[in-house]
Amino acid sequence: MIKLFTLILPVLITVLSFKFSGYKFKKMLKRDCSTLKDPLLITIVNRLCKPLEINNFKILIYQSSSVNGLASPDGRILLTQGFLNAYYQGQVTAEEIAGVVAHELGHVALNHSGRRTISFGIQSTIRYTFGILVSRFIPFIGNQVMELVLRTLNAKLSRVDEYAADKYAAALLTKTGIGTEPLITLFEKLDKLSGTQNQGIAWLASHPNSKDRIKQINQLTKDWHQ
Repeated sequence: MIKLFTLILPVLITVLSFKFSGYKFKKMLKRDCSTLKDPLLITIVNRLCKPLEINNFKILIYQSSSVNGLASPDGRILLTQGFLNAYYQGQVTAEEIAGVVAHELGHVALNHSGRRTISFGIQSTIRYTFGILVSRFIPFIGNQVMELVLRTLNAKLSRVDEYAADKYAAALLTKTGIGTEPLITLFEKLDKLSGTQNQGIAWLASHPNSKDRIKQINQLTKDWHQ
């Protein structure tokens, strides 16, 4: 019984941590976010939502200078003020912004947040149980080895989710007549805009290389046209 509780405890801690994070995230949304007001962007977002049969969908603007898009666990889509500023400065187009929104809608539709919660629960159990075993065979550095393995696995799962959201976005943009070209041009400039040109070790990166993402979208477009 004690052993079973020992295995379950990390999962419970993870679930509670996610609940608390969700509570903090909602407070942050209320404090630091406003609703998108730009008429052209609202029009193009509504165009994306039409085939999904979503009415009066609102995009939130998060007060951050970074260039990023986010999908909250409750299905809300956020664009940073930095992204909006880049649009007003002519660095990105309305269609490219639509590509970001379509990508984040993909994360919501494919329930990546829910899958990630389950994944973290499993990883917490592995970290606790196997970490002890590894430490017995590799004293002092056993936990570090386990952390590296889990970090690599988590990064891999994140990249898989990003590719899936890209595919969803490409399909949605194609269905609405916008096409995949804005998604491609966005990735061509996104590394510079977001300051992530140097990702470090590729297998520890949470997002795929932009060139690989463009390659996938080009292949999808080619396959669909055929």
